[in-house]
This record gives sequence, structure tokens and C-alpha cells, in this order.
Amino acid sequence: MKKSDSAQFSKALLGLAEVLGAEISKTKISLYFEALSEYPIDAVESAIAASVKANKFFPKPVELIELISGKAQDKSLLAWMQVTKAIDDFGAYKSVRFSDAVIHSCIEQMGGWSDLCNTAEEEMTWKQKEFERLYLALMSRPEHPAYLAGIFEISNRANGYAAHVKGPILIGFEGKKQIEGAATERDEEASVKSLLEQVGMKDIE
Repeated sequence: MKKSDSAQFSKALLGLAEVLGAEISKTKISLYFEALSEYPIDAVESAIAASVKANKFFPKPVELIELISGKAQDKSLLAWMQVTKAIDDFGAYKSVRFSDAVIHSCIEQMGGWSDLCNTAEEEMTWKQKEFERLYLALMSRPEHPAYLAGIFEISNRANGYAAHVKGPILIGFEGKKQIEGAATERDEEASVKSLLEQVGMKDIE
């Protein structure tokens, strides 16, 4: 959490105290905020909300942390499932943008979108473990990359065709078009030709 989250945090903790019939002071709120500061505000609020149903007495910081950790593990697994589906659906050539931007940070740490897409199937179990570990470590970061560039975009930008780069495919965004931009078939053919030339191959007629 950031200092700017303190008012939101205080409101949530005061609400929990009222429901559970506990007295709470400004000092206690400050100590709880410090104890939970490494976690994002949305995760903390979720844990506080869960405490309303799970606790008869006002929870200690460690109890809230246990709730946060459990929810974070679930969230990292759901994120990985979303990633593997995107790999199957779109592959390495398309740029992608997930609604959960933590995914972008994790995959960049793992070598990038195209590298992950080209991982051998027998290695994906280890990639999942690495992803979930990174997710838990990076979820508290305030900022994440906007999206993950695919091979078409990387190639186009490297070869001076930035004007032809289409927007990333949107994944997990409700009520929005799946693709932000549209590339023509000619653009994609040019990208493929460029990639073939880079690896010393000629286009197959």
C-alpha cells in the first residue's frame, strides 16, 4: 500500500471494527497499516471483507496476512490459467494486454511473451511455478508494463514499420473489443517476410 491508500485502509478497518464490536485507535490503525503495507490495497480490502464472515473477534495482522496470502495464491493460479489460454489462442506473434497487469511484469521477468509461448510443453510445469512465485513477489508493485509485445510488433518496430503496428489483443477486459487495432493482411505478410529474411530463409511461394 502507498500513503495515499491510508484513508481507504482506515475506512475499511474501522468498518471491520464496528461489525465485530471492537475498539480501535489511530495508533492501532497506523500499526496495522505498517504491518500490511507490502500488500496492495485491493488485496488488503479483500482480506478485511473476508474477516467480516470468518472472524468472531477482531483479527490480528498475521490473520489478515494469512487471508491475503491464500487469496494471492488463488489469484496467481487464475492468472496462469489465463496466460496458458492466451498462448493457445494467440501465440507468440500477437501482442497481448491482460486486464491483470501483474501478468505483464511476471512474463517480462521470465524472458518475454514470445519466449514463454515457445516454451516446450514438458517445461511448462516449471514455468508455472516460476510465474506463481513472481506473481506473489510483484503484485505489490504500483506500476507494470502496459502490455506484452509479440513477434509481429517487435519485427515491425525493428524494421521501421512502427506505423503499421496494431494494438494488442485485450484479454480479460469485459465489454471491450478484443483487439485495439487492426493490421491488414499485407502488414502481416510483410512482417512474416522480414522475419524469414532475418533467419536466412526465403518466403515460400
